[in-house]
Amino acid sequence: MSQEMDPVQEPSGEELFEQHKAEIDERYADKNFFRRVVDMVVGLKCPRNSREYKAARTELQRLAAPLAGILLPVLGVIVLIVVTAVSGQSKEIISVDIARAEDVESELTDEPDPPEEEIDMTEDVDVSIEVSPDMPTPDVANPAPPSPNPGGEPDTVAAVPSPVTMNSVAGTIKMRGLGDGDSGGFGTLIGGGKKGQNTEGCLIGVIIDFKKNGEGKSIGCDEATYKKNIGELAKQNFSAAALQKFFVLPKKVALTHCYVKEQPAANGPKAFGCEKLMEAKWWIAYYSGDLFPTEKARYRFVGYSDEAMIVKIGSKVVLETYWGTGPQNKRGANSAQATPGPFTGWKPLDTALVGKWPSPQGNSWLVVGDWFSVEPGKKLPMNLAIGEGPGGNCGFLLLIQKEGEEYAKDGSGRPILPIFASRPLGFKEKDKLGKEGFKIGTDSPRFNSKSSRKTIEKMQKDDVSVDVAI
Repeated sequence: MSQEMDPVQEPSGEELFEQHKAEIDERYADKNFFRRVVDMVVGLKCPRNSREYKAARTELQRLAAPLAGILLPVLGVIVLIVVTAVSGQSKEIISVDIARAEDVESELTDEPDPPEEEIDMTEDVDVSIEVSPDMPTPDVANPAPPSPNPGGEPDTVAAVPSPVTMNSVAGTIKMRGLGDGDSGGFGTLIGGGKKGQNTEGCLIGVIIDFKKNGEGKSIGCDEATYKKNIGELAKQNFSAAALQKFFVLPKKVALTHCYVKEQPAANGPKAFGCEKLMEAKWWIAYYSGDLFPTEKARYRFVGYSDEAMIVKIGSKVVLETYWGTGPQNKRGANSAQATPGPFTGWKPLDTALVGKWPSPQGNSWLVVGDWFSVEPGKKLPMNLAIGEGPGGNCGFLLLIQKEGEEYAKDGSGRPILPIFASRPLGFKEKDKLGKEGFKIGTDSPRFNSKSSRKTIEKMQKDDVSVDVAI
C-alpha cells in the first residue's frame, strides 16, 4: 500500500522577507571593535580565494592604525618597566672620606700666592704689550736683518720696546668692548687685562710714528720724508724689518670700517688714546687681515684721505689717496688729470672718473681704485694704511663698489656706494652712518675678515678697549 508524501511547503513571501532581512542585518550590523578583530582573525584562516579571507584582509587594513595605537603604548610601557627593573638592580656605592685639615697640614710645603693688587687707574704705569704675539721681541742693539721677501706677502709686525711711560686709561676715554657700534673710524685701542674682546672679523693693526726711530729717539720728519717713508713701507708690504726703522707704539688697534669726518688732526692720537705718546702729525695706522669673500665678483675701492691712505690687495696697490697731490686734489690746473700718487706712483686706470665724484671734504674728490677679482671662500690678504701729515684737519673714507651693481645716486650724480666693512655692520653702526649728511650706503658686501689664530688668542686675553667717539 503506497503512502503519499506531503508536499514541501514553500515559505511565504513574508517569511522570505524576514529571512533576507536577518541576513542583511547580520552582514551590515554595527559590530564593536573587538568583534571585528575576532571576525578578522577567523577570516584570515579561511582559504585565500574565499570571500571571508578577502573581507578579513580588508578589515586588517582598516584596523591597522587603531591596533598600532594600542600596541605601541603597551610595548613602550613594557620596555620602560624592563629598563627600570634592570637599572635598579645595579647601584654603585661611593665612599667619601673627609680629611681634616690637621691631618694634612704637615704635607703643605708651598706658601699660598699673594692676592692680586688692584690697579690704580689714576697713576702712570709702564705699558709693555707685544705688537705681535707670533714674532719675538727684537734686540734693539742688534737691528733685525732686511726683509727676506721684500715686496712679497706682509710679515707679522714685530714689537718695538717703548721707553715711554703711558698714562693709564682714565678720564674721558670710554672703556668698553668692541661690539655693535663700537668700532670707530680710526680704530679701537686694545690694552692689558683679563676680559676678552670681540675682535672677530676686525682688521688688526699698529700705529707708526715717523718722528722717532725704532729706539724711540726723535729723528724729525717733514712732508718729503713722510711720503718717502710710506712709499718704502708699502713696497715692502709693511714687513717687520721695514717697520723696525720707526717707532711702533706698543699697542694694537682693531678696525671694521673706515670713516672719519673732517675734524682737527689732534683727534687722531686721542682716538687711539695715544696723545701722550705722539704728536698729531707724521704718523700712520697700519691694518692687515685676510678677507674671505662669499661670492665670485669684481670689486674696487673708492675713497679719500686727509692726509694719506693706501690699500693693497695681496702685494698690489689698488687705491692710493693723498690730500696735497694726486687724483683726489681738487685744486690747481691738473685737478681733473690722473696724476700719480706720491707714495708708490699709483694712478687710477679709470681716468674717466677722475675729478667726477665729490668727497665729504670740499677741496677733495673721491678717488676710484682698480678692479680686483674675488672667489668665494678664497683668502684675500688686505693691507690698509691711513695717516696724518703736517697737522691741521684730518678725515678718511673707504667705500667699495661691486661691478655690475646698480646704486642710487645723490644730487651730484655720485653713486651712493656702501662703506667697506671687514665684518657685518651692527645696528648702531648702520644707524649712525645713515644719519650722515654725506650719504653712505650700509649694505656692505660680506668679507668675513680673519686674523691669525695667535693674534686672536692674544687679543682675547686683553680686556681694555678704548674707543673715543670722534
